[in-house]
Amino acid sequence: MFDLIYAGYEYYEEAKTRIKEKFPDAIIEDASDEIHEGRFSVKMDDKNEREYFKHLIREGFIKCSLDFNVKSMGNDKEEHGYLINIIREVKSESL
Repeated sequence: MFDLIYAGYEYYEEAKTRIKEKFPDAIIEDASDEIHEGRFSVKMDDKNEREYFKHLIREGFIKCSLDFNVKSMGNDKEEHGYLINIIREVKSESL
């Protein structure tokens, strides 16, 4: 699984730290350039994707995830159902 997180300077370190705490085996690298500052990449085993998205939702960083946003804007109904179920799972945890 590969993702780009657009956290900006304000949340860059906090987002990296929280992801690394939950997923210590994740490879996190700075991906900032002249145009996109405060961006980093996350690489981890595909089997962690569902828990990764749930973690981003819980921590408030889901809107920073390029992978989640691209998947949610696509036309794949099965993928939309997958993402909706992840959101529902997180919501039910907080009840």
